[in-house]
Amino acid sequence: MFTLVCQHLYGEQIGEYAVSQSIKEWNQNAFLWGVQGYEFLTFHRFLFWQSGIMLKSYTERFDSLELSTILKAIDDYRQKKDTPVLRCYRFGLECRAVLKAETEPFIQYGLHMLKQAYPKEQELSLRNKIETSLDIILLRYLKGQLPIEFDMKQIFPKDEAVQLEVASLYCYLLNILFDEKQELSVLLQATEDARKTCGMLNDRSTLKKSFFERMERGKEYKRRLSSYFRGINEGDAYDYANTYHAQWQWPIEDTADRTESYMDLFELAVEQSKHLLMNQKKEL
Repeated sequence: MFTLVCQHLYGEQIGEYAVSQSIKEWNQNAFLWGVQGYEFLTFHRFLFWQSGIMLKSYTERFDSLELSTILKAIDDYRQKKDTPVLRCYRFGLECRAVLKAETEPFIQYGLHMLKQAYPKEQELSLRNKIETSLDIILLRYLKGQLPIEFDMKQIFPKDEAVQLEVASLYCYLLNILFDEKQELSVLLQATEDARKTCGMLNDRSTLKKSFFERMERGKEYKRRLSSYFRGINEGDAYDYANTYHAQWQWPIEDTADRTESYMDLFELAVEQSKHLLMNQKKEL
């Protein structure tokens, strides 16, 4: 389910820095959409009552591409139409890659450890558990907030102009990168579905998560719906963010032990993205 909240908080910090640097045409909403990357496609027709074609398979296909390939395609698109929305969205994708490069080894190590502890559990559910737990921890660490106080819909900001430009861009990218065509209306629908799904993940009473946990108890599922919801806390079964700075390594056979917490890696990514912003300040 991705570290949606972590990525949003990451986008907020970089956005605040961009404003402090007086970037005149900075578009924070476009940047926040960019920081979430192409994952919005995963949420297309995600809810069980939604019908029609689904675009979620494109998420993995984008993941299989080099970032430079995607950025070049965006730059080619910008030759015909260059706007602050596109520039900030593109920069958001770059920043997302920085965060992923810093934190993905840590998440992979955690997934390896949980698979050993829970060999019968599906990998998708275990990864969801790690990522939603990191969301809970970082929200508490940076904002002093509980998940019930955080509106998940803000992860994909409501902004018709931005959503239209993002949808138009992806019509182009799907055509250029995969030789496949999708209607603009379908891509716009995907942006709205992302907001709707995140809205459904709001669980202010925690009853949604509890309901699915009861339904799933003692059963095996490819994906546990309960793992998509963020509870009040992450539980104490595992130190998801490595707050005690235990040794870890990835790949697992790597001989170089590391002790960083997730917060350390997050803050390192923020600093790297600030430097990236300053290097591209004139282009933004």
